Amino acid sequence: MPTRHLVLYLDCEPRTFSRGVLLLKAHGHAVIASMDPHVALRIIALEPVTMVIICDSLEPGVRQQTMHAMREIRPGVPIVLLAKEGAMERDAAQMQHTVIAERDEKTLMELLHKVIDAEP
Repeated sequence: MPTRHLVLYLDCEPRTFSRGVLLLKAHGHAVIASMDPHVALRIIALEPVTMVIICDSLEPGVRQQTMHAMREIRPGVPIVLLAKEGAMERDAAQMQHTVIAERDEKTLMELLHKVIDAEP
């Protein structure tokens, strides 16, 4: 399967980090992954990232700061927030081009394809 898009995956939880990276790669996405928000910010500044995925394992304050910094660096890049039970609606409501997905494979892959297909 050819590589589809470059996805930046940010998750601070080691168990879900590995699983998320493997899932994205299995679906043909090129993945740059980080467990450190500061590293993720450097990546988004330097790489032609198509989409950013942020998991809810980040502390709420750190998550908001990271999202705002990403928006300043790359305003149009879609950000997908992975949450267990809609835990981040307030964060997403404040950000343009931001959506929330539950942490199950089917929902995430459907959402990624929808976001990618909507790109100009």
